[in-house]
Amino acid sequence: MLAQFGIPVILVTHDRIEAMALADHLQVLDRGKVLQQGYPEQVFSRPVDPEVARIVGMENVLPGRVEETVEGVVRIAVGQTRLFAVAPVHPAEEVLVCIRPEDIVLQKGAADQASARNRLSGKVGSVTPEGPLMRVALDCGCPLISLVTRPACDELTIREGEPVTALVKAASIHVIARTMRRTSC
Repeated sequence: MLAQFGIPVILVTHDRIEAMALADHLQVLDRGKVLQQGYPEQVFSRPVDPEVARIVGMENVLPGRVEETVEGVVRIAVGQTRLFAVAPVHPAEEVLVCIRPEDIVLQKGAADQASARNRLSGKVGSVTPEGPLMRVALDCGCPLISLVTRPACDELTIREGEPVTALVKAASIHVIARTMRRTSC
């Protein structure tokens, strides 16, 4: 219907799915201030800060420390886990690692032959139905949330307490410089 009008339309929504489906250009507003704008895919997968990440549903936002950068790939310590990501344009030592839950692929057993740089052994903490998807909470040395389809969950027999391997491509990880807030004593 919007395309038939042939005129610009401003649509205000709090529904992330609606925003992704209908928007050609997106602005994230909070308390009357534009936090980020751009194409929907850019805003949803590459938030500029933790507040935008929260608003657009980036559920895995983890503090980390860059250990090394080699050939455009950074190794980041996140708790006891090491993750590889494409090096950010503005490097920082203290970072936030952002991973969309739908970008975490689950596999039973070891992931010996895969292009994903991040192969994390873990344990399923919980499995919660969400319509056609299942929200899987993982402990991989750091907490992660994955979204998988119900059929995939059934085929893999993903159950609480079961071991799994989480696969995440380096290109699916977005790195944001972490600003340290100073507190007074």
